[in-house]
Amino acid sequence: MKERCVFILLNGEVTVYHQINLQSKWMNLLISGERIDIVKTPFDLNEVIERINDDLNREHKLENIEIIVLYANSDIKLLKSISSHLDYLNCRKWQILCWEPLFHRANLIQAELSNKPLENMGWLTDVFLPLLNNLLGIQETTLQESEKKAKIAHEETVETLRQERQILELEKARLEQQLQTMFLPDIENLIVYLPIIYHNFWTHVKPSDLALLAGNCTIPDIQTPYPEPDANTISIMKKRLQNLRFEEQDKLRKFCLDLEYPNLKVRSEMRFFLNS
Repeated sequence: MKERCVFILLNGEVTVYHQINLQSKWMNLLISGERIDIVKTPFDLNEVIERINDDLNREHKLENIEIIVLYANSDIKLLKSISSHLDYLNCRKWQILCWEPLFHRANLIQAELSNKPLENMGWLTDVFLPLLNNLLGIQETTLQESEKKAKIAHEETVETLRQERQILELEKARLEQQLQTMFLPDIENLIVYLPIIYHNFWTHVKPSDLALLAGNCTIPDIQTPYPEPDANTISIMKKRLQNLRFEEQDKLRKFCLDLEYPNLKVRSEMRFFLNS
């Protein structure tokens, strides 16, 4: 716990208690030599805070001191400029809490019978301020647990998004491959018509290379050496090629035009197909 200073503002009066750490006792800090000071305006309250800052005489003012301001509902107007003044004094951690709920809880532990709680030092240091420390500790623990849960939730969200992104990337790659394959001819058409279009096709292109070019995982089972078709077969297959659907012809033609094998020679009977 940081060093803590508590300002209790009640019915136009203020008293200040200071604790160096949780193991130390609460000490009442005097304000201009008095345990309790009168505050009528926001300026008066800021002056009290200024005096406490001067008495503590810290190098960085209130930067390393936690400030708690407890106010009664009737004194809320006195808090008008406290935020800016604490900021001016470099205070980085401060809270403003309502007096009444804490007072009622402390009374359940031990009743304050004097009706002048600011003058009852024993009750404040033994009952009220320890209760305040406990509640602030619970608040801090709750905040830390919330931050921890938020961090875990954030990490889980990041991991979920990472996994979803990975799935989307795989799906994108699959769709791109599928799209690319849509513009390639069927491997069966390639196996059937490429040896008709080219002289000694299988001598120059390996079945495994054709499968790769066609985006097919199955390597064609082609006997070696592959016999050249005779003239009658070429004539029949030429007619079948011409009878293929236009889309299939176009895919086959584009595939042939992309083949860059210098030794591949187109049969004279089939030049019309590539030039059409």
